[in-house]
Amino acid sequence: MPYIRRIAEERVTRALEPGRIVLVTGARRAGKTGLLRKIAESFQGRSVMLNGEDYGTQVLFRNVTEDADGDVWHILAETDLLVLDEFQYIPQIGRVLKAVLDRFPAIRILAAGSYPAGLDRHKCLESGSGCAGETAGKCTHIVMPPLSVAEIDNACTNRDNGPCDSGCKSSNLESIMIYGSYPEVLLEDTPEGKSDRLREICGAYLLKDILYLEDVKSAGKMLELLRLVAVRIGKVVTYEELGHELGMSRITVEKYMEMFERASIIYHVGAWSHSMRKEMVKAKKWYFCDNGVRNSLTSDYSPLNERRDVEALWENFIVGERIKASFNTGQEKRFHFWRTYGKQEIDLLETGDDGLTALEFKWNDTSPNVPKSFREAYPDAGFSVVTKDNYKDYI
Repeated sequence: MPYIRRIAEERVTRALEPGRIVLVTGARRAGKTGLLRKIAESFQGRSVMLNGEDYGTQVLFRNVTEDADGDVWHILAETDLLVLDEFQYIPQIGRVLKAVLDRFPAIRILAAGSYPAGLDRHKCLESGSGCAGETAGKCTHIVMPPLSVAEIDNACTNRDNGPCDSGCKSSNLESIMIYGSYPEVLLEDTPEGKSDRLREICGAYLLKDILYLEDVKSAGKMLELLRLVAVRIGKVVTYEELGHELGMSRITVEKYMEMFERASIIYHVGAWSHSMRKEMVKAKKWYFCDNGVRNSLTSDYSPLNERRDVEALWENFIVGERIKASFNTGQEKRFHFWRTYGKQEIDLLETGDDGLTALEFKWNDTSPNVPKSFREAYPDAGFSVVTKDNYKDYI
């Protein structure tokens, strides 16, 4: 598949210093392997690329912490850059990476994984680090989601960065809202090709890491839960509510939802509460990392003018683009929604170096006012309405 240049490429390259690890995490099929190959090919020095899903690679690293004369040491001798794809399949990966750094203090390590076992995902997303155990303090963690609109537009305008013709055909707003922005989906020219690719992703790859690494048996129940979340994107949802509808315990629902988030299928936005007694404090909203995956789970690829869920799709799309921009730039943004028990609400609050910003997402209504109680409580917060006419100013 042709490589589409990622914004994260520059950050990864810049972080690859001797004696350090760069971890790239994100959903399967989001383009991590292409990024790794691109960096390995352009690296000025000797590089070795291995895949953690290969049995031979797993055998190489099996006893690396005890075997002083193992084959892996001979392979890595004289190596400047170790590139390790799907690192989550290497047992005790933290100890393995530490052993490699201890043996070769000047080596650079670039490791990618679609299910970051051993990492505190929420700490990673908030701080940009989060490497666990033995590798803490020696690594940089970069999250790479599916393609952002900025990356798609760049591929369309710069022939050196990707397939211009296919990219441009797929970069219109309606296509992305319906089919999402996974690279292989984007490169398909027809709606039938796009939907086939999405079914392949959801059927073969979406739960692959969870089922293997967590030894989960009930894939059917997990898919039922994901489908239920898919029809409730952008709504306040409790674990108890989801469990009651599916006949599952609250504990099981929470466990599965954490797995989905770790696998970069969904992410949550928590409630903002700072100074008002009437603000909700424990609620969560859930969004899908890709609109296409969400629509595939609901088996609905209808045009936008025929859909009743277009406002929810719009909210999922813009929240996703805001989070992608935060990941891609390395900004330490935090995301919340605001809602009172009286049902006054704002779709998204962002906090960062530039203070507090409130955003409303409207597909049709372009003139909502900021709730009076919010303005009184947070007079210095910025407020904007994001519509289909001005959305590129906010992504």
